[in-house]
Amino acid sequence: MSFKAGDAGDLAEKIKFLIEDKNKGEKMAKEAMASVKNFTWESRTEKIINFVRENEYILYN
Repeated sequence: MSFKAGDAGDLAEKIKFLIEDKNKGEKMAKEAMASVKNFTWESRTEKIINFVRENEYILYN
């Protein structure tokens, strides 16, 4: 869920929606926690190493 930058009214509406629909808020929280687990130092390092290996030819030629 997102809100319009600089629009406090839009942010307030989104917060109110989540307060009123606790199931939706809980579902979003669980999905966010699952998503965050993909952002570890190990996974980021692995992605960078793979990127460098895949593009090594371009870097040195």
